[in-house]
Amino acid sequence: MEHWVEPMTTVALDTSFLIDFLAGDRAAKRKMQELEEEIVTLAVPSIVAYELLVLSSADRQPERQQKALNIVETLLSRLPILWPFDRRAARLAADIQRANYARGTPLSVRDLLIAATAMSNGCNTIVTRNKRDFERIEGVHVESY
Repeated sequence: MEHWVEPMTTVALDTSFLIDFLAGDRAAKRKMQELEEEIVTLAVPSIVAYELLVLSSADRQPERQQKALNIVETLLSRLPILWPFDRRAARLAADIQRANYARGTPLSVRDLLIAATAMSNGCNTIVTRNKRDFERIEGVHVESY
């Protein structure tokens, strides 16, 4: 499997990857282990944290909802970086979407915001199951599993 990650770089983790990891998906767990063994820093854009927190509260049973929320909060607390979506990321997202609209290939807004947040923080590698949108963003290296 080809890796785009250079030593001492930061890798952004997408929602689909973290959901699969939390669900015990073997490929996602293996990918997380590979990332932990490499000399990289793992980071989560705030949009990913938002998506995970929303999904963790989807269960209507309060006990299961609280358990899911605790799992997500524990995961987020273990990851060293949580990037905010700020003005710099907003400007980059607008530029990327404008270019994609001009090509007739607009992007999913959430994936666009995730990529722009990562890129505005100097990170060009995103680990995701959902490669389609991210691969259409110039300068983003997508790693899947």
